[in-house]
Amino acid sequence: MTRRIFSGLFFTAIIVLTLLFLRDVGPALKKVPHIDKILHFLIFFGLSYIAHRAFSHPIWMKVAHLTAYGAFVEIAQSFRPNRQASFADLVADFVGIICFFACWHFYQKHKNRKSLSTDALNDG
Repeated sequence: MTRRIFSGLFFTAIIVLTLLFLRDVGPALKKVPHIDKILHFLIFFGLSYIAHRAFSHPIWMKVAHLTAYGAFVEIAQSFRPNRQASFADLVADFVGIICFFACWHFYQKHKNRKSLSTDALNDG
């Protein structure tokens, strides 16, 4: 997919996720311990992938923008009835972001190493 498609997907995801983050949490989700932290981690891991494919900014800038979005969500939740801001949710967001970029780094490193060893075998 092209950057344009990923950009559209990213902004659509931001709108949908913002609306979902600001909704009241159903009782079924409250029954599972730490499910909100797990969901924050997974959502921001996925958002990081989409942002990485959508934008050519340096990684540190993507990390900063995604973390700022996570902070915005927590601040916005503090103004909603039956919701509250959680520093632990922001940490889960940040860990999801960092884990994606660490995985991406190791994936690229492994992919490059594999292609170099394949080239060496073809040369020999």
